[in-house]
Amino acid sequence: LIEYCIWSTEKQQKEAREVVEKCIKQNGLDCDTALEDIEEQIAEFEKMVDEEFYTPNPYYKKLVTSEISGRESYKIDYQNKNCWINSNGIYSYQNKDRIAQVLSFSLDEDNMSVECQILENGVWTSRNFAAYYYNSKLNEKKFSDIAHATLQKNFDKDRYTPIVDKIQSEIASLKAQKEKDAVPFKANLFANQEYNASITAKLDDAIHQLEDAKVNLDKQRARYFKSALAPKLSVGDVILKNGSAFTAAEIEYLTDEQKESVIAVVCIAGEKTYAMGIEQYRDVWGNISKRASSYGSVLPTEFASNWIIPDKDLLSQIWENREVINKSLKAVNDELDILDAEEYWSATENGPSAAFYQLFDERGHQDHTTKDHEYSVCVIREWTLS
Repeated sequence: LIEYCIWSTEKQQKEAREVVEKCIKQNGLDCDTALEDIEEQIAEFEKMVDEEFYTPNPYYKKLVTSEISGRESYKIDYQNKNCWINSNGIYSYQNKDRIAQVLSFSLDEDNMSVECQILENGVWTSRNFAAYYYNSKLNEKKFSDIAHATLQKNFDKDRYTPIVDKIQSEIASLKAQKEKDAVPFKANLFANQEYNASITAKLDDAIHQLEDAKVNLDKQRARYFKSALAPKLSVGDVILKNGSAFTAAEIEYLTDEQKESVIAVVCIAGEKTYAMGIEQYRDVWGNISKRASSYGSVLPTEFASNWIIPDKDLLSQIWENREVINKSLKAVNDELDILDAEEYWSATENGPSAAFYQLFDERGHQDHTTKDHEYSVCVIREWTLS
């Protein structure tokens, strides 16, 4: 009515249409979202990425330096190449040959710059160079492939995925509201359907803001997520309650809390990989299956089942790897039980009244005896990274 009945000229109708559309956008379908809460979660997510995958750079905003002929030198760009400069000259970056003479050398550390005079084509010329400095506040932590793969998997599950689910849920809710609330307008045969987009403008803006939030979240995820990893468990690697795994060489860098969280050590690696629980027992053969079935009762659900007593062949492989296994156990905690030079039961029977055992000394003698002997027992579990 406003557009076609009050105004008669095409110019007036166009201006009226713009006014009407603006009013519709301002007073169209309203909506509430959890955008503010989501943005706070993303900000917290960024902090968590910094803590888990990065360390503070102690050289942040310090000049990049080197020593040439006993003089501290600073990295600059000269003639479109990286070079070094000191009070005596400019030097090539790689072999440090002098390529220009310098006079009146002055370093401005506040502005990260160097002022000097350079002899160019036989003429002393005043020049000012920006000096290179370390501009990254954080350094990326260095992990093995197996550690990084399991850490990022857990981080995705615990930190990233809940925010993604929240964003997708909000977007789905807004789209459903948009369809529902637009029904009366679409059903009005006299309404100008071109204004439908204007009526839902606030909903569309909210959806776009949520989509932008997802983009920002993914930018933070890209700071730690690496797809080109080749994780593979090796004997001596340790596994934590949350499923993270670290190589034997990384154990010394684990925090005390992480060491307390270790639940298993890889004892066999190959076509099938097995990890040995860190608890050991002494018992008669008749009780060892109960020991295995109850071993995971205090562990996270994901790792609570499928613990077994190794058969004699698997036990023999564990004996072969005992030194590496023991080294990792000691690195985690000196008080943990190691594979001592004593008899260990296998799950392999030799008739109704006897079973195989293995002596974990230098010889690794394997034999069978009656089941009433009380021998050491270790439990193992097949381990995969999926």
